[in-house]
Amino acid sequence: MDWTSIIQTSVAVIGFGAVVYQLSQVERSVRSATRWSIYDLAARVKQNIIDNPEVRPYFHEGKKITKEDKDFDKVMAIADLFCL
Repeated sequence: MDWTSIIQTSVAVIGFGAVVYQLSQVERSVRSATRWSIYDLAARVKQNIIDNPEVRPYFHEGKKITKEDKDFDKVMAIADLFCL
């Protein structure tokens, strides 16, 4: 085996290691972005419940709602945030 083959093999191994490292960094970045997105969604839902305390029983106490309920549209709008 001549020296050029050894160099080519070494470069290939180092390149493969670099690709594996970059993929792990991409995975970390995607996981972080996903967590942030989930936390942001949860914060927005909670903020809506804080801003509209009359809807809290529908989300935290299992209170049933009907179309005739005065808070129906508000509850449905906040529920849409859960379904994004």
